[in-house]
Amino acid sequence: MAAVEAQTNGCSDEEHTLAPVKANHTPAAEKKGGAGGGTERNKGAAATTASTADATPVTTTRATRASTWTPPSGGRTPGQRGSGRKRGAAAAAESPSPSSSSSPQPNADSGRSSKRLRLQYQPFQSPPTMHPPVMRSGRSAPPQDDKLVLFQKGEFLAVRNENGSFYVCRTAQNVYKSSRRFKIQWMNNDSEQDIYAPDFYDNTDFECVLTNLRMRRVDRGRYLLPDEEHKRTLNILQRALSVENGMAIPDPRQLTMDGVDVSFVGQEEEEAAEAAAGHSSPDSSMEEVSKPRGRPKGSRKAASSASSGRASVPKPNPKITLLEKETFFESDTEVPSISSVVQSKLLIRAVLLADHAQLKSLLKDNTCTVWAARSPSLRLTALDYAVLREDHGAMRLLLRDWTQGGQPPANALLREELEHSCGLVGGLTGVTDGSTVHDAAKMVAQSGVGNGPLLADAELYLGIVPEDMAEQQRTLELALRHGVSHDTLDLLLQRRKQSRPQTRNGIDLAVVALRCGHRHLAGAMLARDDAKKCGYTDLHKDVLLNTTEPLGQFDSASVLHKAHNGVTPVHCASVNPRPTYLGHLLAAVSGNIALEVRDNDGCSPTHYAAACDGSAPLELLLSRGSKPAACDDRGFTALHFAADAGRHENLELLLKRMPKGSVDIADRQGHTALHLAACRGALDVVRSLLREGADVECTAKGKVTALMLAAEHGHSEVVRALADAGAALDARDETHCTALLRAVANSQTHVCSLLLRLGADPDAADSAGNTAVHYAAAYGWIFCLRLLVEAGAALHRPNKRQLTPVWAALLKGHLGIAEFLLDQPSNVKVDVDAPDLEGRTLVMRTVRAGVDASVLSRLQFLLEKHDAHAARQDSHGNNALHHLVTVDAEFWERNKDEPSRCADASFEKLWQERCKHLEQATSLLVSSGCSTETRNRDLETPLDLALRRGALGMVGPLLTQGIVPSDDTSWGAILHALVHLSRHQDVGPLFDVLCGKRKQESAGGEPTEKAAAPLPKEAVEALDSSGRTPLLAAVASVASTRSAKVAQWTLTYARRLVEEHKADTSITVNKESALHLAAQAPCEQAVELVLKWNLQIDAVDAAGCTALGRALVSANYATAQALLAAGASPSLPVVDKGLALKPLVYVTMKGLSGDFVRLLLKHKVSPTCSHPTTGDTPLHYVAGRQLQHPDSLEIARALLDAGADSNATNTAGRTPLHSAAEAHSSTPSGCATASVEELLVQRGSKADVRDVQGRVPLHYAFVGRG
Repeated sequence: MAAVEAQTNGCSDEEHTLAPVKANHTPAAEKKGGAGGGTERNKGAAATTASTADATPVTTTRATRASTWTPPSGGRTPGQRGSGRKRGAAAAAESPSPSSSSSPQPNADSGRSSKRLRLQYQPFQSPPTMHPPVMRSGRSAPPQDDKLVLFQKGEFLAVRNENGSFYVCRTAQNVYKSSRRFKIQWMNNDSEQDIYAPDFYDNTDFECVLTNLRMRRVDRGRYLLPDEEHKRTLNILQRALSVENGMAIPDPRQLTMDGVDVSFVGQEEEEAAEAAAGHSSPDSSMEEVSKPRGRPKGSRKAASSASSGRASVPKPNPKITLLEKETFFESDTEVPSISSVVQSKLLIRAVLLADHAQLKSLLKDNTCTVWAARSPSLRLTALDYAVLREDHGAMRLLLRDWTQGGQPPANALLREELEHSCGLVGGLTGVTDGSTVHDAAKMVAQSGVGNGPLLADAELYLGIVPEDMAEQQRTLELALRHGVSHDTLDLLLQRRKQSRPQTRNGIDLAVVALRCGHRHLAGAMLARDDAKKCGYTDLHKDVLLNTTEPLGQFDSASVLHKAHNGVTPVHCASVNPRPTYLGHLLAAVSGNIALEVRDNDGCSPTHYAAACDGSAPLELLLSRGSKPAACDDRGFTALHFAADAGRHENLELLLKRMPKGSVDIADRQGHTALHLAACRGALDVVRSLLREGADVECTAKGKVTALMLAAEHGHSEVVRALADAGAALDARDETHCTALLRAVANSQTHVCSLLLRLGADPDAADSAGNTAVHYAAAYGWIFCLRLLVEAGAALHRPNKRQLTPVWAALLKGHLGIAEFLLDQPSNVKVDVDAPDLEGRTLVMRTVRAGVDASVLSRLQFLLEKHDAHAARQDSHGNNALHHLVTVDAEFWERNKDEPSRCADASFEKLWQERCKHLEQATSLLVSSGCSTETRNRDLETPLDLALRRGALGMVGPLLTQGIVPSDDTSWGAILHALVHLSRHQDVGPLFDVLCGKRKQESAGGEPTEKAAAPLPKEAVEALDSSGRTPLLAAVASVASTRSAKVAQWTLTYARRLVEEHKADTSITVNKESALHLAAQAPCEQAVELVLKWNLQIDAVDAAGCTALGRALVSANYATAQALLAAGASPSLPVVDKGLALKPLVYVTMKGLSGDFVRLLLKHKVSPTCSHPTTGDTPLHYVAGRQLQHPDSLEIARALLDAGADSNATNTAGRTPLHSAAEAHSSTPSGCATASVEELLVQRGSKADVRDVQGRVPLHYAFVGRG
C-alpha cells in the first residue's frame, strides 16, 4: 500500500521514519490499535494524539497565515473524519463572530509549567521592535531563534481542513520555529463525538496549523476535547475564513486573546529581508501582519504538491468537444500519416471495425509489426481483439502472418536513454542481442525517470517477436477470462496443438475460466479426453454443467478431490448457478471443511461463487457460515472476485453480509473492489460500491486511483461516475501522472475529452516533467493532440531533460506529429537547432538513431523543410558527419563475427541497404552545409574518425564526397579499410575514386578511362596492427572467406595493388609470405595469382612449414595441386605440433581424403616413410582408420602398389595387420568387414608376427591395446 503506518506508540523520531501516506486512503485492513472503522474515515484528513494530561499549555493560534489553506501533503484530505466531520463544518457556520468570542484567557498564574518555550510576544499584539539582521556573505549558520521550540513532542494541535473545519492531531516530534513540515499522529473520534483516540502517523505542513489544544485524558489512549477548546478553535478558524473571504482583519488589540499567533513565525524572515533591503519603516511589521504580501506559502504548496493530489479546484471547460467513442481505434475518421509504428496499430482498428479489406491491405503492405500492442497500459494486439470479438476471419489472417513485419524504425530517444541510464552503446540498429537490450529498455520505461515514461513501446523499435508459445498462452488466458465461445476456443487450441503437439490441450488453463464464472467454457474443457490427465473427475464436470440431471454415486472423499491447481468439485459447483449440486456436496462432508477448502492459490468456494453468473451459490455458502472477507494468496476477497467479474448481484449480496467498512478492503497490491470494477468498466458495480461509501480517492500500489485505471482503460461512463462522486481529477500517482496523462498515453480520446471538459489540467506534468502533449507526441496519438490544442495546452514546454514534444516525436520517428506541432500557431519559437545538455542538435540526435529510411525522412524534414543547420558542432567538436561515422563504427563493433556472416544472404541485403542509406545521408548532410573537413577536439575529421574506429560503411561515402587523405598514414589506413570493405562489396569503384581515376568521354563518344595516379609508396606499404601491408592483408582476407564472390573482389583489389601501384610482393611478416597466406585459401585462384609474382615456392615460415604444408594443413586440395604443379617439393616436411612429418605421413595420420594420398604418390613420394616417434607408416594409419573412411581399401591398395611394406613394424612391433585387426575390436559383431585385412594377407602380410607384448594380430580382433 502507499501508506506505511507505524503501529507502536511512544517510539522515537528515528523509529518513525515513515513513507508518504497517500491522501484520502486508509484501508480498514491497515487500521490497528485505537482507530475505529467506518467509511467516512477514508474521506478526510484525520488527526493524531500524544498525551499531555493535566497540562495547561500556552495556546498557539493561526488566523492570518491559515487564511489560505493547504491540505496536509502527506496526510488525508477533506472529507476524512476528525473533529471536522462531527462538529467542524456545521459548528463553524454557527460559531459566534470573532467580536463576540468568549474564549478563555490562558491562566498565567495557574502554576503549571508550559511544555514548550513561551514566545516573546502575545497574540494579535504588535511584536516588539525587531533589529535589522546582520547580513553576512556566503552561507551563514541558522539564527538561534530557529532553535526555538514552538510545539513540544506530544502536544495536541488543531489543523485546518478544506471543508471549513479542523482536524485534531498530536505532534510526534518537537516543532521548531524553522520547521516547515513535521511528523504527527492523527486522532479520530469515531466511537464518541468528543472522545479522540490515536490513529495513523503522517506528516503535515506548518502552514496548516491553527492552534494548539488542551485535551483531557479520560482513559488509556482516549482524550476529551473540552467545549471551551472547541469554541476557541472555531473562533480562530472564523477569523482565518474572514481573511480568506476578503474581510478586514479585526484590530488584534480589540480581541480576546486566543493564544500566540504563529503567523508571525513565517513573517519574521520576510521582515528581516525587507529590513536588509532598506524597507524597514516603523510600521512595516504591522503592515505585514494586516496584509500579507506575495503568494502565501500554503497556496504555493497546494499548487505543486503531488502527494496531496488536489492542486486546484477544477474549472470545467464546456468548449471542449465531447467525444462518444475513441477516435483512433473505434471510428472511421481518416488517420494522417504519422509513422510506420502508428501504421501498424491500424491493424487493431481494422479488427475493431470488422474491416477485413483494410486488414488485408495493411498486412499486404508489410506493416512494421503484426503483434504491436495497442498502448503502454493496454497490452492487447490485433489478434487479441480478434479473439475477444470472435472474428475468426481476422484471427486466421493474423495467425498466418504472425511473424510478418518490416524493419522497425530507428528510435533515437530510446538509444539515448539506454546509453544514459544503462551504458548500452549502439544497441538499437542492425543485428543485436535483442533480449539484453529489451530487458534494459523495459527497465528504463518502468523507471519513471528521464525520458523513460515515453518509451513504454520499446519492443516495437527493437523488432523482437514475442516467443510463440508464451504469446499463445497469454492469448488463451485472455480468451478464457472473457468467456469466448467454444468455436473460438477450439481455433486457439488448434493453433496451440500445431505449435507444440505434446502440450496439454489447454486443460491446464480451465481454472482461469472457472474463477471468472464461465462455467460452460470451463465445462467444455473438462469434457475433453485429456481432462483426466490433470486430475479432473466426472464429479468435477457434472456439478459444473448439470442443470436438472441428478448426480451419480459419490463418496465424501471425492468431494474434496483436488485436480489441477487444487480445484475440487466444491469449487466447480460454486460456479453453477443452480445451488442444488453444491448443497449435495456440502451435505456429503461433515463440518465446514468443504466451505473453506482452498485451491493452490488460496481461493475458497466463496471466491468462485462470487464470480458465478447467479447469486444462489453465494447465498447458500454465506448461509452455511462461509467467510466472505477471507483472502486468497493475492489478498483478494470475494468482493474483489465479484467486482473483477462484473457480478453486480453478488457484489450487492456481499456488501450486505460483510462488516461495515469492508468496501475498501485492499489486496496485497492495494487494489480495492472499486479499482477492479473501474479497470473492468463495470458501471453498475462501481455505482453500488460508491453507494456503500467506497473511497474514490483510495490508492493502490503506485498511488493509483480508480479514476486513473478507468481513464487509461477507456471507460468514460465510469470516469464520469467517479468524478461525480468527488474523485480528484488531477490526483497523482507515485510518478505524478494524472488520469489525463494516463488517458492520453493510451489514446483514450473520448476519456480525454471528458476529463478536459470537467476541468482536468491539460498542462499537468509527471515527475519527469512530461506533459500530456509529450505523451501524445511520443506515442503518435494525433487525435489526443488535437484535443489538447483545443484545450489550450502548452505545446512546446520541455521536460526535465529539456526534451520538447516536437523533439520527442522526431526522435521516435513520428513525422506527422512533429509537422502538426510545428504548424500550430504559438508564441513560443521552436528552435530546431537548440542543443541538448551535450550540445547536440536535433540533426545530430536524429543521425545517432541509426541509418534507415525513417532517419533519412527525418533528416529531410529538418534540413530541407525547416532549414536546420547541419554544420553545428556539439560540446566535443563533432558535427553530424562525426555522429554518422560513430553510428557506423558501432554497427561493426556489434558485428565482430562478420567474416562468418559475409555469405549470409540476409546480411548481404542488410549491408546493401545500409550502404545506400549511408551514402544518401552523407550526401544530404554535405549538401546542407555539414563540412567534411571539420575537426573535433581530438583534431579528427570524419574520415580520420572512420579510419580509426573501423567505420567501413562511411569510408566510401566520404571518399565519394572528394575527401583527400591528409597524410600517408591516412592513405594507408584507407587501403587497409578497403580490404575489410571488400568482404562486403566490390571496392573497385572506391579504389578508382581514391586514385583519382575517372571515366571520360573520348572524341568519338566512347567511354575511356584516365590512368590512375600511383599511390604513395608509404601508403602501399603501410602496416596494420598485425604488421601486414595492404597486399598481405588482402591475401589473408581471401584465406578466411568461403565465398567465391568475396574472394574475387579481394583478389582483384590485391592484383590492382601490384599491377597499378607496384606493391612489394616480397615483403614477409615473421617469414610469412603472400604465398603462405594464399596457400590457406580454399580457392586455388589465390595461389594462382600469387604464383605469378615469382615468389620462392619452397620458402619456409618461422615454424619451418612451406606453402604446400600450409595447403595440406588447411586441407585445400586444389591449392596443393596447384603448388605441386608449379614445382613445390612433396618431400619437404609438414610441421604438426612441433614435429616435422613427411607430407604422406601427415595426410594419412589426419585422415584426409584419398585424393591427397594419390596426389602425393603421383609426385613420387615414398610410401615407406614413417612417423619419427611412433614409427607408423602411412599403411598403418590407413589400416587403423578403415572404419572411418569408406575408401580405405583403395588407399591401402594404392600404397601397396606404390611399394609400401605390408610387414613393416612400428616401435611397438606391430604391423599394419595388427592395426587393421585392432580397428574391429570395438565394432559390434556383424557390422564390420575384413576387406583391408584380406588385402594385406593377399599382399604377403604375416599373421604370426608378434609385437613387443607377444601378441599376434588375431589377438587385437578381440581386445584393444589396453
